[in-house]
Amino acid sequence: MLQSLQRTLLLMLGMILLLTGCAPQKEHATTETTSYPTEVAFNDLYITLNESLPYTAPNGESYQGIAVTVQNTSNDSVSLKSAFSNVAIVDDNGQDIGKELDWLTADEHGTDLAKIKKLRPQQIIAGHIYFRSSTTAPHSIVLTKKKQSVQLQVPPSPSIALVEHNAKPMLDDSVEAKVQVIRTWFNQIEANAQANQMNVTHQGDTTFYESEVYRKVTYHYEEMTFHFYYMNNELFFVYSYPNVNSVDSENRYYFQNGEMIRWIRSNGETINQQAGLANPSYLQEEANILYLEQFAAQ
Repeated sequence: MLQSLQRTLLLMLGMILLLTGCAPQKEHATTETTSYPTEVAFNDLYITLNESLPYTAPNGESYQGIAVTVQNTSNDSVSLKSAFSNVAIVDDNGQDIGKELDWLTADEHGTDLAKIKKLRPQQIIAGHIYFRSSTTAPHSIVLTKKKQSVQLQVPPSPSIALVEHNAKPMLDDSVEAKVQVIRTWFNQIEANAQANQMNVTHQGDTTFYESEVYRKVTYHYEEMTFHFYYMNNELFFVYSYPNVNSVDSENRYYFQNGEMIRWIRSNGETINQQAGLANPSYLQEEANILYLEQFAAQ
């Protein structure tokens, strides 16, 4: 009888705590922001969003980025204009903020997505979407076609500080002389690697080619590939390209004493350090490469 009464009292106490909001599990409950996948199949398209490095335009305006890959999985051409009836960019509260954002779709590292009208059968395109806002950041992207709708999470974009330059910039003649030496070192590393004269190790997305003096590191970051070259553990050259349309989008970077002294852009334009230090795009590109290099060199 006593045990039955105890069980009854415990049950009643539990109900009272629950009804009065004193139950520990209810007292500290919080509402979390919903997360969505970063890749999705949408009819004939397979869309992937990845983290992207920030981008600074020549006018000095800085943007956060989203790396975008779109594949046409069908055996027919697909018009992107007819693939969606609506595309909305929403914040944490689900409000459409697309008109509040400033957008760019072209950079040094892939296809200008705004110029793509149609995808060939099985074609893959890769590029970047950059945005800037003084109010709120996008949380997700909602794709709609008629009654079908999917939602993709916007990956975070890292914040990368620019490099502090204490010394005077190298004059163009000095840069050219240094670049000639760098090309000699580069050719030596490539010859040694092709002749299997370097120790090769693989670690995740990174491949290391090492000898007593030289080192090469191949690092895959999202949809990009970066090759870092070292002489006595000092970085002297990097080149990069997107894994899609790589022939048209190779960038080359020349370094001395931890600073970029020349950038050859994918369009063939050459920017030396003296002009580059007054170019916001050059400074951001330098910071991005050195940011990735710290992960590749681990």
